Order: sequence, then C-alpha cells, then structure tokens
Amino acid sequence: MTQPSGNRKSSRSGLRTVRLLRRAKLALVAMAALPVFQATGCFPDPIGALNFELQNLVNVTLIDWVSIIVQNVLRL
Repeated sequence: MTQPSGNRKSSRSGLRTVRLLRRAKLALVAMAALPVFQATGCFPDPIGALNFELQNLVNVTLIDWVSIIVQNVLRL
C-alpha cells in the first residue's frame, strides 16, 4: 500500500521542523556556553591595550606639563 502524497508532505514538513528545532537548540546551547569558554581561554585585546597605553601616556604627559607650568608660574 502506498501513502497518499499529502502524508508525505506533512512528514517532510515535520522532519524539517524537528531538524530546525534541533539546530536552534544546539545554537542556543553554544551561545549559553560562550562565557564558560571565554573565562577559561580569554585572549588579550591588543588594540584595546594599545589604546589604553596611548591614552595613559597622553594623560601622564599632559598632567606633567601642566604641573611644571603651574610650578613655574607660582614659583613653587
């Protein structure tokens, strides 16, 4: 006995839905696990580190210059 074509379509559709849900669950689990992997193997951010160091250099240099000028003007 053969199945009517309507049942085949619905079973294929159901299979697609199951596969889609399975992939969605896997993606959700992978996204939930990201903080665990990030905590155990976090990598440095070289651009952020360079930006921080450059900003720190500018701040220290600027503060030193202002301090020297104020000391000279007020003769401290």
